[in-house]
Amino acid sequence: MRAFLGFGGVDLRSSGSPALPAVASRLEWEDFQHDIVTDYLAWQAKIVNEYKRPDQFITQNFSGGVHTNLDQWAIARTLDIVAENPYFRTQTRLNAQGI
Repeated sequence: MRAFLGFGGVDLRSSGSPALPAVASRLEWEDFQHDIVTDYLAWQAKIVNEYKRPDQFITQNFSGGVHTNLDQWAIARTLDIVAENPYFRTQTRLNAQGI
């Protein structure tokens, strides 16, 4: 079980500030989500690695943009090939914001 600790290991739930416990809890929850997705995909890759032929590879295609709900770099370390699939707006809606 994860503890909801802030920087320096201080339990921010008892800091006296009503906002800090919520922020600390949310950050810890997001960190937990990153870890569980990464661990799950690494576990799946390990299983596939046991059965794939030498000429096969494991890949993941991330949808475009920066994902704050997962750690793409950590996931990529467990795979052979990763790709990014950017979905740009087209024609008159194309701008640099989506790149």
